[in-house]
Amino acid sequence: MLNVRATLPSIFGVLLILSISFTAFAQQEQRSDAALSQSQFMQIIDRIDKSKEEMREHVDRKFDELDEKFDKLDEKGDEIKTDVAVLNARVNLLQWVIAIIGAPFLISIIVLFVQIRLNQRNSAEIAAESKEESTENVIRRNLTDDQQSEAA
Repeated sequence: MLNVRATLPSIFGVLLILSISFTAFAQQEQRSDAALSQSQFMQIIDRIDKSKEEMREHVDRKFDELDEKFDKLDEKGDEIKTDVAVLNARVNLLQWVIAIIGAPFLISIIVLFVQIRLNQRNSAEIAAESKEESTENVIRRNLTDDQQSEAA
């Protein structure tokens, strides 16, 4: 039992050393195959730099276009502000004109309406009074006719 405990870690140690050495050799072989020459490396760096420049130019162009669009929007916003200010002034003027001209006109219409209503009431009262008087006169006539016919 003692021998098994001593041999088991040594077996694992040997396997570990072998796996590390195989990995190191495999990496060295890949490096030798994948190693780039200095000129290839420089070409790649030049392409990367060229791509960066193209990207910067593209981004700068897009930002310039956006700046132009924002400038146009600012101009339109300023135009709208002036239009709103003009409309506001016209509405204020219209309110004053309506207040100066419309108020007396409205008051005169209200007074005219009130006078018409009062005239209608007065004419209705006069008609009712005349009707009452006429019925009283008819009753008096009938009474006087009845009294005269009884006297005769």
